[in-house]
Amino acid sequence: SITDIVIELMHTVLFALASVVGSVVLMLTIDGRTALLLLGWIVGYAFLLRYFIPRVRQASKKRAGARAMVTGQIVDTVTNVKTVKLFGHTDHEDAAATDAMDEYRSAALSFGTLSTGFRFALMTTAGLLPVVLVLSGVALWQNGQASAGDIAAIGAISMRISQMTGWVSFTLMGIYAN
Repeated sequence: SITDIVIELMHTVLFALASVVGSVVLMLTIDGRTALLLLGWIVGYAFLLRYFIPRVRQASKKRAGARAMVTGQIVDTVTNVKTVKLFGHTDHEDAAATDAMDEYRSAALSFGTLSTGFRFALMTTAGLLPVVLVLSGVALWQNGQASAGDIAAIGAISMRISQMTGWVSFTLMGIYAN
C-alpha cells in the first residue's frame, strides 16, 4: 500500500503544489496584492485541513469500530442461535444488542456532524476564493491597475484552485488514513 500512497502523493500533492505555485507567480505578474490574498487563502485552507482531517479520521475509526461491534453481535447471535435460545437470557441478549446499536448510532451521528462541518467549511472556503480575488481584480481595474484580461485570468485561476479544494482534501484524508 506504500506504492498507492506514493502514487497518490505524486498525483495530487505535486499537481496541486505546481498549480498553486504557478498561480501565485501569475498573480504576482498581475499585482502583488492579489498574490498575497491567494497566499492568505492557501494558509487558511491548510489550517482547515490540519484541523479537520485528524478529527474526521478519528471519528471514522470510532464509527467503524462501533459498526464492527454491531456486526459481530448479529453474527454471533445468528451463528449460535440454538445455544442462545437454550441458555441465553433474553434481557442480556437484548441489552447487548441495544448497547451495540446505541454506540454505533452515537458514533455515526458524531461522524456525520463532523463530516458535514468539514464539507460546509470546504464549500465556504472554496466559494470565498473566487469572490475575493475577482473583487480585488475589479478594484484594481477601477483604479486603472489591471485590464479586463487580468480579471479574466484572476477568475480562471481562482475557479481552478477553488475546484481543486475538495479533491485535494479528500485525497489527503485517504493518504492520512492509510
